[in-house]
Amino acid sequence: EALPGFRNRVSLAMEGRHHLPVGPGASVGLAYRFYYDDFHIIANTVDLSYYQYIWKERTMIRVRFRYYHQGESSFFDANPSSVRRYRTQDPIHSRFQSFTVGAKIVFLAASAFKDAGFWDHLDVDFSLDYYGRDDGIDGVFGSFGITYYF
Repeated sequence: EALPGFRNRVSLAMEGRHHLPVGPGASVGLAYRFYYDDFHIIANTVDLSYYQYIWKERTMIRVRFRYYHQGESSFFDANPSSVRRYRTQDPIHSRFQSFTVGAKIVFLAASAFKDAGFWDHLDVDFSLDYYGRDDGIDGVFGSFGITYYF
């Protein structure tokens, strides 16, 4: 594998959310991202999310779907030869499509426990996502987070 030592990248993104009149705190989100670099990778990402507050607006649930498409790097070669100056077999530089489906739950302790000392500065979240690619690289990812406001 041989890649240039420097890489210029450009990314443009936009995102919007819209409140839905189906109950307290329901909304949908749509995000788009365009990416280009001087390895000649061009990528597009679309992310669709649904947010819903539950339990007296102390808990938020987010469900999402993300689609990603990437073009091939000019250095990618599944069977590289030593003739080319720059080359790689790394699948991150190949052409592929992927999707992510997932859910996240956030317990907004800061809004649930007013004047409760430590607890009124804290949010806790859990998420679980499934990631799949058309080249067979799949995975399940989970996370646990704590946000402390000070």
